[in-house]
Amino acid sequence: MSIIRQATIDDLDQIVDMANRFIAFAPHGSLIKHTTDEITHTVRLFLESGIIFVIDVDGNAVGILAAMMTSVWYSPSTKVAHEMMWWVNEEHRGTIASIKLIKAYENWAQDQGAKIIAMCDLVIAGHEPVGTTLNRLGYEMSERTYIKGAK
Repeated sequence: MSIIRQATIDDLDQIVDMANRFIAFAPHGSLIKHTTDEITHTVRLFLESGIIFVIDVDGNAVGILAAMMTSVWYSPSTKVAHEMMWWVNEEHRGTIASIKLIKAYENWAQDQGAKIIAMCDLVIAGHEPVGTTLNRLGYEMSERTYIKGAK
């Protein structure tokens, strides 16, 4: 059985492991040099000033959603919740826990006064693997990001 809960410092090693897995999976991951120390530092910052939710199965974190609150550049009083990293270990994908993770994030965003809740969807080999799910949850595409490595 899984539960969704806010991450604690005790989850640090498992979150860093999932962050590394996310980076290896993401198409842009190979363009960005990083160290485990940098990831650990960033996760600590999220625990202090953002939010990380975990899917907990028998005391093990098997999925995460990290988010932060910002504002719209042309409307500083308008709060926007931004999902920064969403990862669910392969063996736990396609379960209701993934949806509950998003719902926990949405509840947090609303409690923080967000007017907009943003989710990202990786494009893998030209496909958007979770776009349909996000659409069913009421999300609509707003903007796309195109990337290329700099020389």
